[in-house]
Amino acid sequence: MIESTKNENVGQLQMIIGMAMSGTIGLFVIWSGQNPFNVGFWRCLIGGLCLLMFCFAKGYLKLAHVSRMQWVLLAVSGVLLVLNWAALFASYLHAGIGVGTVIYNTQPFFLLLAGPLIFGERITLKQVLLAILAFSGVILIVLPALLGVEVDLLFLQGAGFALLAAMLYSGVTIITKKLTGIKPHVVAMCQLGVGLVFLAPIMAFDQMPQTSIQWLCVVVMGVFHTFLMYILIYSAYQSLPMGKIAILSYVYPIVAVIADYFAFGHEVGGWQWLGIVMIITAGVANARNSGARAPQPDPLQKNKQEGQAELACKADIPPPVRTQSP
Repeated sequence: MIESTKNENVGQLQMIIGMAMSGTIGLFVIWSGQNPFNVGFWRCLIGGLCLLMFCFAKGYLKLAHVSRMQWVLLAVSGVLLVLNWAALFASYLHAGIGVGTVIYNTQPFFLLLAGPLIFGERITLKQVLLAILAFSGVILIVLPALLGVEVDLLFLQGAGFALLAAMLYSGVTIITKKLTGIKPHVVAMCQLGVGLVFLAPIMAFDQMPQTSIQWLCVVVMGVFHTFLMYILIYSAYQSLPMGKIAILSYVYPIVAVIADYFAFGHEVGGWQWLGIVMIITAGVANARNSGARAPQPDPLQKNKQEGQAELACKADIPPPVRTQSP
C-alpha cells in the first residue's frame, strides 16, 4: 500500500512536469518557422534518435519478452499519435486555436470513461465533477477566441477534427497504459519510429530552418519536448489511475496561456485568470484525494481473524503419543 502510494505520488509529479513542458511547445513551433508537419518530422527524428541512444546505453533494447500483440499495439499507438497531431493541426486551421483547444480538451472525459470500462477502475462522482470544473476553466481561458466565431462548414470541419484528435490521443494513452512490462522509453521510441515513417514522405525539405535560432528551436523540441517529455508522461501513464491522468492533463492549457503571455504579451484577462484558478483547484483537489482507496481493515475483525488462525494452527498439531514404561 505504501509503495503504491509512493509510485502514484511520483507519477503525479511526472505528469505535472510533462504537461507543463508540453504547454511551452507552441512558442518553439512559432519561433522555429516550421509548418506543423515539419515540426512533427523533426520531433520524431531527433526525439527518436535520443531515445534510441538512451535505450541502447541502458540496455533496454533486449525486447525478447515483448509479445506479438504488444508489438501490434506499439505500431497502432504510433499511427494514432501521428494522426492525432494531423487532426489537431487541421482543427486549428479550420476552426481556430481557441475552438480547437476547447474541443481537444474533452480528451480527459474519454479517459474517465476508459477507467471503469477498460481497466476496471472506480471513477468517483468527485472526479467527474472536478473534470467538469477543469474543462469549464479551459473554456474561460480561451473565451476571447470563442467570441464572435462564425459557425460555417469550415468551423464544423475544424470542430470534428479536434474531437477526432481528442479520441485519437485518448487511444494513445490507453494503449500506453496497457503496455505494462515495457519501459516507457521503449514505448515512446517505437511510436516515434512509426511517426517518422509516416511523416517522411510529406516532409517539406525545401522549408528547412534558415537561422541558428530556428535550428536551436527544432533541437529543443526534439530533445526537451519529445525525448524528455514523453519519458515523463508515459512513465506517469503506467503508474497512475485514469482519473488522475484525466485531471492532471489540464495543466497543459494553464502553462500554454501563461507562456503566451510572457513570450508575446497577449493579455490575460479576469475571466482567464478565473479559468486558471478553476483548473488548479481541480488538480489540487484530485491529487489530494482521488481514485479508489484500499479499505482499511477493522482492528476488531483483524484480531478475531488472528485468533481463529491461531486456534486452527493448534488444531493441526497432533497430540503427544503416550508410551508406557516397561
